[in-house]
Amino acid sequence: MTPKMLSVRHNLVDQRGGQGEREGASVLSALGEMAITLAHEMRNLLGSVELCADILAVELKDDMQRRDLAQTLIEGVYALNGIVTNLLTFAHPCRPRFAQVALHAVLDEAIVCGGYALKEKRITLVKKYAPADPVTCADRELLKHVFLNLILNAVQAMPEGRHLTISTRVSGGKSSTRRTEVRVEDAGMGIRPEHLDRIFEPFFTTKARGTGLGLALVRRILDQHRAAIQVESELGRGTIFTIVFPDPTKVMKVR
Repeated sequence: MTPKMLSVRHNLVDQRGGQGEREGASVLSALGEMAITLAHEMRNLLGSVELCADILAVELKDDMQRRDLAQTLIEGVYALNGIVTNLLTFAHPCRPRFAQVALHAVLDEAIVCGGYALKEKRITLVKKYAPADPVTCADRELLKHVFLNLILNAVQAMPEGRHLTISTRVSGGKSSTRRTEVRVEDAGMGIRPEHLDRIFEPFFTTKARGTGLGLALVRRILDQHRAAIQVESELGRGTIFTIVFPDPTKVMKVR
């Protein structure tokens, strides 16, 4: 085969390859849009189920056994809604709306949202907050999503009756080295060393019913906030996630 013929053949292969890649991208895009549409429909249906279950729980207040069944249904809806929310947030990441927020207040909101999971597994929550409520520059709702994901992740990793500790600490005073830490420490089974480098990858999960999106979203949102997340884990002892927020003025300058 002459060099000219070889060149023509390569060009044809490149064109076909490029066309195949474009067609593949188009199919993936269509599947993504379909998944988003289905997720929105699921969220609407879950809202209806939750409303009916709430009504049943009220009407069955004198029937403890059936009221508990209605409450179990509500908790299941909350769990499914969390999965759908993660899917939508991952597929369509929103642009953060930065403002000054008090971290303790956002943490408390996330704890309330995850209350059903704590109660279901009889997890004792221990709060060790800094004396003053640290203020950072963040998107309040996205930050609450981060904290809620970490809380639910910790609960899922623990057997019943364990402790979950959430603590905050401010260091560096008013200097350029000032930083705020939020720690979520569980008393679960720990993460295997070979999995530690992969836990923030999208769709990586060791759970039978997990989607592998929760921690991937945590990492993405924190990157948007120029915050770092560190993980320490020991098999049989538990896991500690530590979020490190920079000085709020630094975030304001780069957003």
